[in-house]
Amino acid sequence: MRNQLAQLPGISINGNGAVSGIIQYRGMFSDRVNVQIDGSVITAAGPNGMDSPLSHVIGSIGQEVTLYRGIAPVSVGAETIGGAVAISHIAPVLTDSEQPTFSGGLSVSRFSYNKTQYSVSANSINHTSYLTVITDKQPAAN
Repeated sequence: MRNQLAQLPGISINGNGAVSGIIQYRGMFSDRVNVQIDGSVITAAGPNGMDSPLSHVIGSIGQEVTLYRGIAPVSVGAETIGGAVAISHIAPVLTDSEQPTFSGGLSVSRFSYNKTQYSVSANSINHTSYLTVITDKQPAAN
C-alpha cells in the first residue's frame, strides 16, 4: 500500500518497518495528516506513535484511496490541517439470483528497485451474502 500511496503527488511515505509507514504530505506528517480507513479515523498508537495508521491496512485489490489536498471536509475528520487520506474497500454488489456468481482478480506491481508485489482475490456473491478471499505478497528488504 505504501508504494502505491507514494505515487500520489505531494505524498512521501517514511518507512516504519517492513509493511507500514508514516504518511507525509507536503511536509506535514503524523497526526497533521488525517487517515481514515473504511470510515473510521485511525491515529498513530503505541510509544512515540510508532504504530502508524498504515499498519492497519494491507494493500490489496478492491481498495479505493482518496487524497484530500489542504483542509479536507469535516466528514473526513476534524484535524485535517495537512490534508487527509481516505482508504476504503469497494463494497460488493449483491445479485438477484440465489445461485452464487464467482469472480476474481489479479494484481501484479513491479517497482524500480527490483521488487514485485502480488495480490489475488476470489469472490462469491448471491442475493443475501458474499465471500471474499484475498492473498497478498509484499516484499520487504529490511
